[in-house]
Amino acid sequence: DEAFTYYSQAQLPLVEQDMVLLERAWDRIGAEDHQRALGMVVGLGAPIFRRVFAPERELLRALALRRLCQYRLAHQVVKEFHANYGSVVRKARDRAGLREDARIVDWASWGTRLAGFARMRTRMTTEIDLVGGLWDSKLSDHLRALYEARLRFVEDGLRRGLGPAIERVVDELLRVDEQMNLIDYEISAGLVKPGAKRAASSQTVQSWNLPYGSPQVYFPFDGEYWSDELNDFAVLADDRCLR
Repeated sequence: DEAFTYYSQAQLPLVEQDMVLLERAWDRIGAEDHQRALGMVVGLGAPIFRRVFAPERELLRALALRRLCQYRLAHQVVKEFHANYGSVVRKARDRAGLREDARIVDWASWGTRLAGFARMRTRMTTEIDLVGGLWDSKLSDHLRALYEARLRFVEDGLRRGLGPAIERVVDELLRVDEQMNLIDYEISAGLVKPGAKRAASSQTVQSWNLPYGSPQVYFPFDGEYWSDELNDFAVLADDRCLR
């Protein structure tokens, strides 16, 4: 609870809150509040995080569903992970063609410390395109020169940091792949045993406790994200474990 409170107080720009959400989701996993953990994974699916490299999102989903004894869905998450990342995982194991893979380069640019450079590159490219619409050609040429100079600086920063960033992406991908395979093995081998049930978190909402007719209103998620709601999702997945 102390860790969860600490992460809840983190003040960061919205675009940089993905790692905070990940840490809070892991904290909820540790607290046996799997519905809230799954809800935070839903929050991580917001468009603002679409370019962030975070395969842990699938790992969190699979782990939470497995602990709820939702084995079929957990296995489906593992299958989806292999479908999405399988070809890249094979390249990562061989350590071959990494810089030529557009997905790996993109993840290395957006999912590491290079994200600031990547955002600046996008901004500079957009500004350069807009400069072409100015009516004053001299002003347009001057601004274009300034933007292009800054863009060259940003590109150089990305280029210099790309090697270590790719290594970090590869290591993370292989680590998550190993964990996903372990979850699938435990499910298929029947190694998951029901254990003593802990007290559920007070933040967990059960589907049968929705306060119909009260001042507090609940809405089903329809795919539309609002920035002030990213931390408030809860997935009403039933706990099917035999106790």
